[in-house]
Amino acid sequence: MTGPQTPVDAAWENDFVLELRLLDVDGRLIGDALEQVRTHCTDSGESAAAAFGEPAAYARSLELPAEPARLGRVLVPSLVGLAGMYLTLNAVMALRTDEPFTLTIGLLVAIGVVVLAVVMAAQNLRAVVDHAVRSIVIGAIMLAVAVTAGELLTGAVAQIPTQPVVVLGSAMLLGSAITEHRAAAGMADPVVSPVDAAGVAREERSALRSTVLGAWLLPAATAILAAAVWFIF
Repeated sequence: MTGPQTPVDAAWENDFVLELRLLDVDGRLIGDALEQVRTHCTDSGESAAAAFGEPAAYARSLELPAEPARLGRVLVPSLVGLAGMYLTLNAVMALRTDEPFTLTIGLLVAIGVVVLAVVMAAQNLRAVVDHAVRSIVIGAIMLAVAVTAGELLTGAVAQIPTQPVVVLGSAMLLGSAITEHRAAAGMADPVVSPVDAAGVAREERSALRSTVLGAWLLPAATAILAAAVWFIF
């Protein structure tokens, strides 16, 4: 968040911005609302807590318009990318041992559990934020279930030539990354102050770079892990 130094407590600001983020409010509107709080505190000498009360409650009381739901645009490419990563790594391992790719019940269950975990987290962001430790424990349990299922449920659903699976998994990874990259300009939504034009441009460029880099993180991680599988195991 750009803007001059103010007497507003940093923790109050963070909670205020977080609540508006969870409400899907546009970054510019958040910046404008925060600037109004800062201006009041500067002019009056009051703290934000004394003037506006609890930050999350005040954020909700503003009833700022929410952005159209972008969950699908974020989730679908990510889920396709995760599935592509899982397929690619398992196919590379099969290719390394010169065996056909075996689609097992465990692999299907593992992919399903990972997809379910991502969807649950995305649809319950408030609970994830409010109960971080519990959310981490639940995530770890679901990951353990996915890994255990992959190891124990070895019943074969189908055997497929390995090379096409590598191509399919790689295509899913690249497709998800390209989709997220192309959508980056629309998805980058920094919180910016309406009184700092230079800062607005800087924050928008920084947010765009972060979004673009994030789009290619999964393919890069998959390439590194695939190389480790091939050369180490």
